[in-house]
Amino acid sequence: MKRFIPLICFFLVIFSCSKAEVKRPSEEAIIAKEAMDFVNGLKKAYMDGDEERLKEMLLYNELIKKFSMIDRPSKLEFTFRWIEIKEEEKKAEIYVAWRGYWKKEGVEEEARGLCLFVLQGRPFKLSKILRENPFLPAGKIP
Repeated sequence: MKRFIPLICFFLVIFSCSKAEVKRPSEEAIIAKEAMDFVNGLKKAYMDGDEERLKEMLLYNELIKKFSMIDRPSKLEFTFRWIEIKEEEKKAEIYVAWRGYWKKEGVEEEARGLCLFVLQGRPFKLSKILRENPFLPAGKIP
């Protein structure tokens, strides 16, 4: 029995001290995830052709002109590059590298670019699309 006492003490120490403190994500990490989820939701609504959902996601009604609902790409990919959070202004700016494939006269054409989505408020709404707009075929500027 005396041989088991050190072994029991060893297991008690290991199992009682092994729980690490659970770290919660920072406020900035939470906001960044919300912003990325918003942009992915924006892309999904666009690709699904859901104009009503898009309008709900826009801060200004005239922003709908930034979306070509007739000539949508067959595929649109987003890669998040940088997120800048301005908590005092309730604003997030997201740089997204994108790649889209449009069919033109039976041939699939690829377009790429880098755009900046400016989101405002909480919950987020889209207030601006700057640089190369992924929601318009190449060469079309509203």
